Amino acid sequence: MAFDKIDRTNQEVLNYFSATDMTSTQKHYLAVRYFFIDDMPIRDICIKIGCTKTTLYAIIRRFVAKVQNKEEPFFLETRDGRPRLDRDGYEANMIVELRKKNLSVPEIKARLDAANVKMSLKTIFTILEDNGFAKMRRRDRNTRLEAVSDKDIAEIVPSLQSGPFSFESEDIWSDNAGVLLLWPIIKKYGIDQLIVDSGFPESDEISKLASVLSFVALKAINISRYNEDCLWRMDRGLGLFAGLNVLPESDWFNSYSTATSRESCLDFTRDLNARFEEMGLFAKAVSLDLAMTPCRGIEGPASASRNVSKKNKLGIHLSQGAVINDPLTGLIYYGSPYFRQSRSDEFMNEFLTVVPRGHFEAEDSDEIRHVVMDRSQTTYDHIGDLARRNVKFLLIKSKSHKILKDIYSVVKSSWFPVVVKKPNNSNRFINVVDREIMLYAYLGLNDSHVIRQILVQNGEFDCPTVIYTNDFQSPVDTLIRRYASRWLNDGPLAQQIGFFNLNTETSGLSVSNDFDFTMSLLAYNLYRLFALELPQDQRLDAATIFNKIILNTGHISITPSQISVRLKKGHFLKSLFERPLFDAPPEITWLSGQSLKYLSSIV
Repeated sequence: MAFDKIDRTNQEVLNYFSATDMTSTQKHYLAVRYFFIDDMPIRDICIKIGCTKTTLYAIIRRFVAKVQNKEEPFFLETRDGRPRLDRDGYEANMIVELRKKNLSVPEIKARLDAANVKMSLKTIFTILEDNGFAKMRRRDRNTRLEAVSDKDIAEIVPSLQSGPFSFESEDIWSDNAGVLLLWPIIKKYGIDQLIVDSGFPESDEISKLASVLSFVALKAINISRYNEDCLWRMDRGLGLFAGLNVLPESDWFNSYSTATSRESCLDFTRDLNARFEEMGLFAKAVSLDLAMTPCRGIEGPASASRNVSKKNKLGIHLSQGAVINDPLTGLIYYGSPYFRQSRSDEFMNEFLTVVPRGHFEAEDSDEIRHVVMDRSQTTYDHIGDLARRNVKFLLIKSKSHKILKDIYSVVKSSWFPVVVKKPNNSNRFINVVDREIMLYAYLGLNDSHVIRQILVQNGEFDCPTVIYTNDFQSPVDTLIRRYASRWLNDGPLAQQIGFFNLNTETSGLSVSNDFDFTMSLLAYNLYRLFALELPQDQRLDAATIFNKIILNTGHISITPSQISVRLKKGHFLKSLFERPLFDAPPEITWLSGQSLKYLSSIV
């Protein structure tokens, strides 16, 4: 159509630009154009558009805000709907070839994600169904191993090699994006610097920090749910958590843990405890608790322990471990996968080497720290050694016939009431006998056999609880409260530590027991520190934190200036992102200088 033949006086066309028949969007566009381009007076703009000054100012403010946020204020690009499924293209051919290699739909998706091919499980299943593939039959372990380790798969879909993340502009979809919520926790408590300064090994391709965070990433997502490494290794979100393109292969984890010495683990634990002391997180009363943990092979003192029994053909045994923890916050300060009562002195001596200097040496009764334990966890020689080292302990004694006879011989007038504050600040009244006795099996400070015995009776017909201690200064109600606090974590503690263990039948990994236990305690402590940031429910256990918060898919957008993590909506996320630590996260130094931003919904 020639322009000279167009009727420029057509009233229907002119009505589109008239001020009376325009839509609101048209009026807003003309208003800001009159204001910024034509420099028309405010009064004339209001008359021409038909609005008040207040409305005009609001239109201009919204326009300026959208432009500054790089949003299109008026002319949005139209979309024709959902993209058509490419059933005969390059991606479909890759899916068909991968199925011919006996890979399942989740394994195919993991391979495509690593190749930056975005496709849902349903789409993959539809393509396979259209090409005549039936539902895959159940495979045994050997068949599955052969399928995922087939070298020809790399020719169909080239896989990324583990190395430093490039941090180029890209979008990543991760099934484990919730683990990125641990970044601010690691930075707030300076754990990244502790790892860098540790004696852990490193290579030219993978640094110390990336190596340790790779272990933390697997433990934080409960890797024991997976049989092989093809799924988690292809998740680039997990690789980003450690600053890598993708996580290393499973053989690397075994080699790295084997190259790590017990001394380097103890040094890292010592530095971590010093940081807790600096942050005011080292407790006044620490509790010794037992935890059964799976160990691969027989190592260390556990080889001679009666608590080690053969579990399966993979060489996994069940070993009795022990940890020193804070019952109130749940933090663990030290642990060992091997523990025997007859050698509990070695365990406690090693713990005292990783405690901040002077922690148990306070003389003021308000600052005295205690080690809380049961009689089944130690010997009289051991607690005597603690007393000679000026370490205060609280020990509950099992009630033998001799002890019961001694308790019932106490005259009634020796009992006196004590008021103990409960956690909700209410009062609890109990009857107590506080006395010093001679215990000849115990040899304390200055070769003395004198020990403080506290008998606690909660009810008229209850058998009294017997507590021994070498603390002769603290009030009896303080000692009772400190001992009672140990029951806060006594039940689920072993299960929570086992949640992070990699030496299980289904993990497909083989990790050195000492290093695996150290990394389990690090991941557990990160979960506890994360729980302290929650506005409510700070006593959530590890499994609950994982299921309600960490187990979350998300979209990760990387630009030269920012990393945005969009997570699915969750019950805790809205209140969590209102906390200062997540609303304005600290700079993550190993992310190449990009700022971090969390969002609680996927667009």
